[in-house]
Amino acid sequence: MSKDNIYLHRGTSNDPNIKYLTGMGEDVDISDKFYIIKYKDKIIALIGRVDKRKLEQNCDLSRIITFGEYSNADIRGNIKKETNVLTKFLNEYKEYSFITGPKFPSYIFNQLSDKYDINSLSENPISQKRKIKTKVEIEKMRSIQQCTERGMKYIEKILKESDVNDQYELVWKGNILTSSILRKEVENFFDKNDSFTPYKYIIATGKDSSDPHNRGKGPIRAQVPIIVDIFPYSKYGYYGDMSRTFIKGEPSQKLQSMNKAVNKSLNAGLEIIEDGIEANKVHDRVCEVIEKHGYQTGVNKESGFIHSTGHSIGLELHENPRISGDAEKLKENMILTIEPGLYYEDIGGIRTENMIRVTEDGYEDFNTMSKNLICIPIN
Repeated sequence: MSKDNIYLHRGTSNDPNIKYLTGMGEDVDISDKFYIIKYKDKIIALIGRVDKRKLEQNCDLSRIITFGEYSNADIRGNIKKETNVLTKFLNEYKEYSFITGPKFPSYIFNQLSDKYDINSLSENPISQKRKIKTKVEIEKMRSIQQCTERGMKYIEKILKESDVNDQYELVWKGNILTSSILRKEVENFFDKNDSFTPYKYIIATGKDSSDPHNRGKGPIRAQVPIIVDIFPYSKYGYYGDMSRTFIKGEPSQKLQSMNKAVNKSLNAGLEIIEDGIEANKVHDRVCEVIEKHGYQTGVNKESGFIHSTGHSIGLELHENPRISGDAEKLKENMILTIEPGLYYEDIGGIRTENMIRVTEDGYEDFNTMSKNLICIPIN
């Protein structure tokens, strides 16, 4: 971002770029759109009067200005009036150039372009800056991933405590254990540990596990794979993300072979990660190992390894760069997930996902739990 440019952003408290610029946590809730401008080291907010105090109490800002300084009307929800207020606000910066991200509203952009030197960038400059995590961010992400792993171990504990009935359904505390019950249990676990559940977790068994994004439904069954993918976020807004595959009982030979391929491909991908390596080389290495074990790869395939190797993560669950066909270089202190998997409708699926930090000459793994298929004996 040029030092002569002012960055102009519009959003709510849910916007990760606003969280990043202002330092606001998850306890701040502002649903009406407001503005943040960044110039050099100054962060300035233009916001409705009713939300001003939230910023004063929870954010470190250079200046907070209310819409009321430029209009006596309640402009919220009226984009024309909002644009007029924004124009009056920006007049004191008229000698500067403005830049926005690609999601800035087109109506406001078009109105401003008649009066100011304003340009829209193909990639949001704040999102780009967020790719490299600070020391404070890294510690927050270590912490949420440790909590995520404790949640995964809690799921393992429930599976160990479960019995198996004549229909090969798992029974826990006298009730058939379903995906919904297990999801609710881990959601409650995270809630007690000051973490939040933003989306429905994946707990998919049997045939459902052959679809990477199937959330899972119905009874948890023995003798078939159980894919668990959990991704809570902390009070600071940073996400954890972890996948493991369980089986209650003995895995088939086919599932054991799939596990071997996934585990070796994960380790092979991790082995070549370092500062400066291109993301597509990590993905290609993972695919190479999976293919050597006799399985197909490709995002357009119906089965096999059919998704990317991983993604960056932070204030959003899925951030760039993606670990797939993109040749973008990985940099020290990027935080990524690495998550190869294999999926076959007649067998089920298997996926293992760890969170790592890229270092100068390798990586730091935020997970300690076994990366292998986790086999739990039938009681």
